[in-house]
Amino acid sequence: MAMTQKQLLFIMAGLAILAAGWIYYKKRKAAAQPMAKDLTRSNDLGPAIEPVPMDQIRSNEPAPANDKFPLKQGSTGKRVEQLQQFLQSRKGAKFPKFGIDGVFGQETLENVQKLLGISEVTEPIFKTNRISDFKTYVYKS
Repeated sequence: MAMTQKQLLFIMAGLAILAAGWIYYKKRKAAAQPMAKDLTRSNDLGPAIEPVPMDQIRSNEPAPANDKFPLKQGSTGKRVEQLQQFLQSRKGAKFPKFGIDGVFGQETLENVQKLLGISEVTEPIFKTNRISDFKTYVYKS
């Protein structure tokens, strides 16, 4: 079955129309999707925003209390907050990343090691230094 020149032209015109329609469809689809901005680059909106590691992201919610002795990395609660208050008031500790938050994290561990020379705070150390005298604050959402 041989095709005539006219039939061949119709087929080619049909394929050209399909190709043009496909290109139009792709352009419309791309235009409809919002483009995500790269926030790590500086732009006209201000300085670059550096990505923050997940372990440095804190919630506004206080962590559930886990402040049984010895206080160590991972402990949380009122006693840890009292320890942080004690370290800041009496020993000059700095908590630049998270502040006094009641979480015995890396920042608190470094201050305890540097200022007290230990890595865990036992109940006798807590009582001897009268750390429980330091006030804690009520968190409200």
